[in-house]
Amino acid sequence: MNVTLKFCKSQQDNTSAAAHVVSLTGGQVVEHIEDVVDHFLSVGSGSWVGAIHYTADVPVQLWARVYSISADGSASYGQLVEGIPTSDMSLGYQTSGYPGTQEDQWMFAGQHTLDGRFRVNVGIVNPTAVAGRFWVRIFDSQGSDTDYLELQLAPYSMVQLTDPFASVDGGEWDEMQIRVEAEANGTGAFGYLSVVDNATNDAYFVRGIKNQTPGE
Repeated sequence: MNVTLKFCKSQQDNTSAAAHVVSLTGGQVVEHIEDVVDHFLSVGSGSWVGAIHYTADVPVQLWARVYSISADGSASYGQLVEGIPTSDMSLGYQTSGYPGTQEDQWMFAGQHTLDGRFRVNVGIVNPTAVAGRFWVRIFDSQGSDTDYLELQLAPYSMVQLTDPFASVDGGEWDEMQIRVEAEANGTGAFGYLSVVDNATNDAYFVRGIKNQTPGE
């Protein structure tokens, strides 16, 4: 089978971006590619924001470890990032046919601490050619909407918000859920969380999952 990897820079139409094809045999196969962005996807040495888009001719699971190395080279820190299937992209609620399902991306937000030990960053990705308005909302364990943010995203853009709900419940919470939703016809959203231990800079990744409950 073949897996094609393409690097998509933020706010660019990456239809013609360079691709790297990995050929695998059948069965339970694990392939490890070291530093795939630098070595295979022609990103260059400048700073960048972007995502890896993958396609395959059979079902696959992909993960990436995204990390930094300390100045003295003695340690690294980062997180394991799980690939998000295109089918889990939430549609703008003005899209024709919505709300056949509740298309919003939901994530369990994990731990947040008043003492500043943990923070919860929120990522929002608009992979479509349409600009639009997006909302990020946080809910308590009873489903009550406690706070929200509204933002505009350009086509093919992605934003990571640094601890946007730090003040909710005084900063101490561990049972919140966060929802990412898109508005305009033709837009869509991928959402994720990066829960960071500020003492070590280690983090864990939580991808958004689309709620398939039938809409009203």
